[in-house]
Parts: sequence; structure tokens; C-alpha cells
Amino acid sequence: MASTEDQEHFTPPLGPPPLLNQEELLLLARQGFLFLPLSDSLVSSIHKLFQYLESFYQQTLEDKKTMYPAKLGTEFGFYHVENEKEYVTLRCRSGDGGDGTLEDLAAEVWQQSGILLHRILCDIARDSGLATSIWDQILDGTLALPANESGMTHALLRMFKYYPGQGVAEKHTDLGLLTLCVGTQPGLQCLRCDGDQQPYWVDATGPVVLVGQTLRALGNGLLRTGVHQVVPSPEGRLSIVYTLRHSSKHQIDLERFGGEGSVDPAKLWESLKLGFVNINARKDVRAKMRKELADKRQALFYSKGGYALDPSDPEKKLIPRDPEHAGERWIFMNGVSVGKHWLQGNLDLLAATFRRPILGIHNTTHGIPFDVLECIFQRTFSYATLDVRVAYAAITSILTDDSVTKVVLISHSQGAIEASLVLDWLYCTMSAAELQKLEIYTFGNAMNHWNCPAQISGAPTVRHIEHYVNRWDWVSRFGILHFRPLSTMPDPVPNGEFLRVSRKKRASTASLESRLAAPYRFAGRLFLREAPGHMLNQHYFDNLFPMNWIKGEVVTNSHSFMEQTVDESALLADNTVKPLVASRAAVPKHRPGKIRERSRLFQYVNGNIPKEK
Repeated sequence: MASTEDQEHFTPPLGPPPLLNQEELLLLARQGFLFLPLSDSLVSSIHKLFQYLESFYQQTLEDKKTMYPAKLGTEFGFYHVENEKEYVTLRCRSGDGGDGTLEDLAAEVWQQSGILLHRILCDIARDSGLATSIWDQILDGTLALPANESGMTHALLRMFKYYPGQGVAEKHTDLGLLTLCVGTQPGLQCLRCDGDQQPYWVDATGPVVLVGQTLRALGNGLLRTGVHQVVPSPEGRLSIVYTLRHSSKHQIDLERFGGEGSVDPAKLWESLKLGFVNINARKDVRAKMRKELADKRQALFYSKGGYALDPSDPEKKLIPRDPEHAGERWIFMNGVSVGKHWLQGNLDLLAATFRRPILGIHNTTHGIPFDVLECIFQRTFSYATLDVRVAYAAITSILTDDSVTKVVLISHSQGAIEASLVLDWLYCTMSAAELQKLEIYTFGNAMNHWNCPAQISGAPTVRHIEHYVNRWDWVSRFGILHFRPLSTMPDPVPNGEFLRVSRKKRASTASLESRLAAPYRFAGRLFLREAPGHMLNQHYFDNLFPMNWIKGEVVTNSHSFMEQTVDESALLADNTVKPLVASRAAVPKHRPGKIRERSRLFQYVNGNIPKEK
């Protein structure tokens, strides 16, 4: 007889039984799609539905429109796209006017597909350390075809007939949690992304599960959405698409997903729909939607491409959406080994964090070995590569624009090396008044110096410089943390004797003694976080400025770095902001502030503006 310990050890998991293994879960999260064999029961139900659809679509268009009149745009009923496709969308049973056999077969596919996708959601929850019960209210009423419109949710089953050689669907992602797609012929393609390699299309060889925008939002952007398209099939094809979406019956508790508060399901749905074009609509409708979307984006801001355009002057770029930000220009210089896709990911996150358009100056990559070699030449010899010269020209043009009152320069990794070289040139060529517009913020700084000469009054030429560093970021340890040592770190060891030159004199580089001899040699306030990691989005912004993608704003809690108490002694000793260690909590005689109160950059999040002192 098994012992109690054995029984506890082999207790089955809560919720439905696991379906995916670790490798399949990882592939689904990274690619946003997964080719998945189906159970014999579901395959049989889908086959029966396909057989019936062959005869159903032979009826006249008028008969099909009469049985299933279009409602809610393309979200319910029969819809015909001339020379492309026709399809029926079910969100509940239609009553006496519909095709009862079609709906019975569809209900069977709906229920089994819902069970399948529910199991996958529970697998994702288990793998994330969350309870499978987090889906109970979110899926309330979605796993079976509702009997009437009163029980209708956002979940749907769509049955397509694509015409031979013509039926298409443009590149898109779905809005729901998960989607199951099955077709009678090839035609569905999924976009595969392998690291920094150029994404490429792969043909779906069988049933496909796709991650939707809702699941990505609930997962705080950790899962990639499944980008897919439909290309023409010479024979034409039938396709069944079941999209599992969240219920509209309950508030969604974000705390169960690691966030804060709750969100109304209707508001979540509207926020997800914002900016999406219905790819199943007619061509003229799609074109109209794109124009309306472009107009909306122009009134707001672009992260894609970086700019909002002034409609009165197409050549005038970087116009922020908010009148209070009208004089601001934001610039980003990326780090080592970043291609255009990673750069766009950086720009997207920066734009969402600060709610401002961001101009990306691309520090192009030639592969890690050559990029590291370039860093060595740039840093050691102050060698201005083409990227540095391009950045200097762009920043100079913006600083000399009389309509610009503030220029915020953000750089990461090797981008900080290039930004420092640009800054050295600016000190030689720009007036003090123009440089007063500049604010500088670096992450994982790899440079060996950061100059900021004092004005006659003693004030620094650039008023605001902040460096954000993870202590165990090894790029930073060879960069800013080596050349701007902390008071808690030992002084740099002087160089040894040059035996062939002199046995009496020692030689040391200026940078090693910069803290004592030149206080502006590595200027700026240092924000030190006791953590590893060098990636901008993952290791810096996700921890310093955590985004709630459902609410679309930066949020903090009591455990966030920015909400911790400042160690005042470190701040006074060497202008370093770091959390107060518990053992030293009794040292301050007054209430020390929070780290966010010392961070000027944090005061820009969510579109805010710092208060000038």
C-alpha cells in the first residue's frame, strides 16, 4: 500500500489534465503558434462539419443571408467578400431561422475545441506558477455554443469557404486568448521568428493553435502573438476557426496574473480592438478602416517608425500627441548586436512607457565579435564610426531647432559609448544655451568616461544626467562601474612600473583617478540595482518601469525598485541612488525618500512631466 507521502507526491494536478510538454509550451510562447495533432474525437467532429459545409455553401447567397443575417459587422452571421471568400460566424444558436444541422455540428466542434484550448491555458498557468482556476471566471459561458443571444460572449466559431486561387487573408493576429485553425487544403501560413534572424513564413501542415492579443496582455507581453495569413489555394479551401475569447460576465482580476486591480471585460475588449483592421471585411471597408486608423495614429503618436507627422508640414517630424509635450524631442541609441527588429521592440516599449514618439538612431550590427571589436576601438581611441557621425548630425539638427525646448537622449550599452562621443563633440560646437535643452539617461553604460564641464557659475552644462545600472551587468562592470567606482568599492589600483621607460615614475590613466582628480569625468547620478542582466527591455525596463499592458501604463508596487527607500549615505557620498539595506534602516534621522522621487526619468512615465525645481 502506498504511503501518505507517496500519495501526496503523486496527487494529480488541479484542473484538466496536462496536454503540452515543456518544449511545446516554450515553442508556443516564443513563436505564438503551435502545430498540434488533435484527438480522434475532435478530428471526427471537424470532418463531419466540413462534409456538411460542402453542401451548405452550394446554396444561393440570398438563402445563406436569409438564414444568417449579418450582425455586429462581421462578428455574427453570413458575410460575402466578392472574389475572395464567404463565411458564417456563430456566436450562439440562431433559433428557428437557421440551419439546425449546421449548428448541431458546429456546437460539437465548439465544445471539444473549447476543452482543448482550456487545457492549453491551464498548462500555461501551471508553467507560470499560477493556479488553473484563474481561467474559471474568464471562460464562464465560453466553452459551449450559447443557446441564444442573451448568453452570447465574445467567443466565436467561423466557417470559411475560400474561392480557388483568390481567397486570402492579410497578415494579422487574433484578438482572443487562443485560436484553433483547421483547413481542408494548404493555405494558412504562420510567421516564424528565430532569434534575431529575419522572420519567415511557414506553411501550416495541420491544425494550428495561435496565441491572441488578450492572452499576451494578461501575460504582460511574455507570450508572442501568432502572426498568420491566408494565401490563395488553387483548389480553394474550407476552413474552421474557433476563437476562445474572454467572458463578459465578470471583472478580470489582474492580481491573479501578477498585476494590480481589475479591469472591466468590455473595456478590455475595446482597448484590444483599438487600432485593428478587420481583415475579413471587403477590400473597400479595409481601406477605409486603414485610413481612419492612420488619422487616429497621426493625432496620437507613432512608436512604429518613430514619428508623428505635422499635417501642415510633412517634413516636420517628431510632433508629440500632447500639447504639453510640443517642445520635446526624444531620441534613443541602441546597444550592441541589435538588428532592426530588436530596435523596433526597444522603441515600442520606450514609446509606451513615456507616451511620447521616439526617434531611433540605429547603431547597426555586424555580429557580436565585430561589434565588440568596434566597441573597443570607439572607447579606447574615441574613434567616431559612421553611427556616431550620423547621431551627431541628427542631434545637432534637433538642438538648433528654435521650436525645440527639450531633447531627451536615452542610450543603452554600446549606444552609451556612441552617445558619450557625440556629447564630447557637442561641447566643442554648441552653445551653453543649446546644451541646456539636453537631458541624458543611460542604461548598462559601457563607456569609460562621461564628460560634463562646469559653466562659470559652477552649474553643469547638461543639467540632468542619470545612469541606470544593474550591479551584476558585466558590460556595466567593465564600463561605468569600473570607471566610476562607488565609495563602497576599493579605489582603482595604480598601474605598475614601466620597466623599459623608467624605474622611478609610475604611469596611470586619467580615467582611473577621475573620481579624485576630475569630478566631472563621469558625470551624472547613478541608480544602482542589485541584480544581473544587460538586456534593455527584459533586465532594465521590466524591473525599473514595469508595464501593465492591459491598462497600458507603468505600474509599481511596494516591491518595485522605484518604491524602495533611498540609502541617503550613498547618495551623499558619491551621488549614487540605491535601496537602503534593512540593517542600516535606523541610520537616517529623518524620513528618507523613495527612489522614484530621486529619479527624474521616472517622472516622465505615463506621459507625465517633471516638476522643475
